[in-house]
Amino acid sequence: MQLGKTIKAYRKQYSMSQEQLASKLYVSRQTVSSWENDKSYPDIQSLVLLSEIFGTTVDQLVREDYKVMQNIASHEDRAEFKKWVSVMALLLLVTLVSAVPLIVLLDWPGIGIWLALCVLTMIAAFKVEHLKRHHELRTYKEIVAFMEGKTLDEIAQARESGKYVYQKGYLIIAITLISIIVTYAMMKVLM
Repeated sequence: MQLGKTIKAYRKQYSMSQEQLASKLYVSRQTVSSWENDKSYPDIQSLVLLSEIFGTTVDQLVREDYKVMQNIASHEDRAEFKKWVSVMALLLLVTLVSAVPLIVLLDWPGIGIWLALCVLTMIAAFKVEHLKRHHELRTYKEIVAFMEGKTLDEIAQARESGKYVYQKGYLIIAITLISIIVTYAMMKVLM
């Protein structure tokens, strides 16, 4: 981030120590130090005071950081997306593997349990789709870039969005075929 460097440059330009700046901002010297070392970010009230002290605008103080933050998803967003993808994958695997054993061993209660697993899997899948739409993720490359905290440039994104129409149909067909094959194989093994 650039804000820490910007604060330090302005502070030195005005010949202030961290302690002097801290007293004008009503914060501790350690707080100013953590801002300058990019360990924390000032709140909006502190940004306004900084802009007044340095005779600049808040926009000028945070402009470079804003550009970076626009393009990089927050760590929390990526963590939530990874969590829901993991939950969906685990539920999908359990649903696929448990279908035949539950039905064969438990009969009607097994069907009920399996249907409950299907519902949970669908809920997780809808949550993942919602997050994908929210972050405008359509292709595998976009998802990987998002999970790594990177972005695709506009040209690469345009190329990827052109592939999306074909990938969606193939994905549905592939998942359906895999489900049928796994269910058939499990039934043959257990019967």
